[in-house]
Amino acid sequence: MSENNIEGRYLSVAQVATMLGVSTKTIYAMCQRKYLPSLKLGSRVLIHKLDLQERLEELKLSTRNKRTSRVCSTRKIVD
Repeated sequence: MSENNIEGRYLSVAQVATMLGVSTKTIYAMCQRKYLPSLKLGSRVLIHKLDLQERLEELKLSTRNKRTSRVCSTRKIVD
């Protein structure tokens, strides 16, 4: 596997933090807690682009479901 091949599919913690607008400390914590799948290569922590995309989609769906259930539970049915 070549270096370029790895670089094309994986993002560094700093890259993910910049993309999401959070600190690198937050991304490291997410990886450590297995909230965000990651790969440790020596001292580097890498996140596969597809894993990040899937996790963001899960969060988006989760957020939508919470909003929908909140709206449904606060609406009153009037006959």
